[in-house]
Amino acid sequence: GLAFRCRNARNCWFLEAVPEFGTWNVVRTVDGRREKVANLGVVPIAPGTLVSVAMTPERLTFFVNGAEVRRIDDAALGGDRAVGLVAEPDASAGSAQWGAIRLRPAPPIGIVPESSATVIDRFDGPDDPGSLGPEWDTLSGSFGIDRGRAVLERGASPIAVSLRETGRADGILEVSLAS
Repeated sequence: GLAFRCRNARNCWFLEAVPEFGTWNVVRTVDGRREKVANLGVVPIAPGTLVSVAMTPERLTFFVNGAEVRRIDDAALGGDRAVGLVAEPDASAGSAQWGAIRLRPAPPIGIVPESSATVIDRFDGPDDPGSLGPEWDTLSGSFGIDRGRAVLERGASPIAVSLRETGRADGILEVSLAS
């Protein structure tokens, strides 16, 4: 999944894939208390899917493949600026792979060209289990790079969270699922 508006693993928003129901859950975690806020309805979760969240201090707007699917008005953690990857090490987490992550200022909505991204990571560094790169702070679990994709390393528990500071609390965060 995708982590955003994060201070740390106990104070963070997550967008988590739920493959068995063909959707994504929106989860808010404050002081370690997790709450499912919403889901995105029946949307693609297959490889090649582009998932985005446009953030302002008071509102989150979610997009799947460029189409708006949900808005949530909520100021919780609205000033926190870290974003990243998240995975729970269940039976399906081993197949979770991310092709790229990008953050750019809002607006406009759509696929982010790399030239306008303020943060980008294509995970194209050398294969390195347990390391996304020096810009990433792995708080729990372990992510690595395998053939240009960020992947969850086995054995992470109970949740894997790796974040990257963005320098801003607003913008549009996108992650592409590796195909």
